[in-house]
Amino acid sequence: MNENILVEESTNTVVSCPKCKKDMLKGSTICPNCGKTINTNKKKIKFKFIIIISIVLIVLFALVGFVVYKKVSYDRYLKEYSANFELINYLMLSNASESEKCMNLISKVWYNTIYEKSDNETDKYTKYSVDYSTIGLGIDYYFYDDFNKSIEKLYLNKEFSDKISNIRDSKELISDMMKKIQNPPESYGSAYDTLLELFSVYQEIISLTVNPNGSLTAFNSNKNQKIEKFSSLYEKIKIQIPSKK
Repeated sequence: MNENILVEESTNTVVSCPKCKKDMLKGSTICPNCGKTINTNKKKIKFKFIIIISIVLIVLFALVGFVVYKKVSYDRYLKEYSANFELINYLMLSNASESEKCMNLISKVWYNTIYEKSDNETDKYTKYSVDYSTIGLGIDYYFYDDFNKSIEKLYLNKEFSDKISNIRDSKELISDMMKKIQNPPESYGSAYDTLLELFSVYQEIISLTVNPNGSLTAFNSNKNQKIEKFSSLYEKIKIQIPSKK
């Protein structure tokens, strides 16, 4: 039995008492030499404390990183949204302006045909030629009786036709871009609502340019009202767009 005890004691680790510095078995709660009470849980508590602090720091750093990431992501989104918003605004203004020029020419051709008014810009649309050279009288020009023929001739003109095609293409481009800004940030809420109104008026302008209808008086009145409303909304948006910091 004594041999077993010696073997068991020899397998235990011997440490020094923190008070008397004499040998004692590791894990003892009281020093057999000086009677000092040994706190065996102290290191365990310290180790647990270190683990808890480490976890708290890791969570804190992760939270800070997430907040920074969200802030950077939002700033990037806001910058991209702002660029798209202003580009749409500019494209609509540019295309509406081109449409207004086309409508003014349509109105002029329409008017000059009805009232048989000669004009260097519109004569090629409002008049047709009759060749009398076979009887020695040369070529003479007459106004169309129907203004629709003059307008049709205007739309068949390549230069004017290309302008109309560009207006249509721009409208499609703007329509696609409008889909990208459907969820505005809070700071763009009011400006976006006004932009929707502007886009609606813009579409009406394009429709009137591509397909003029009604009487000349109604056409001009409709044209002027839409251009005036578009201009008013455009100026309103300029005030509503958040200033860049």
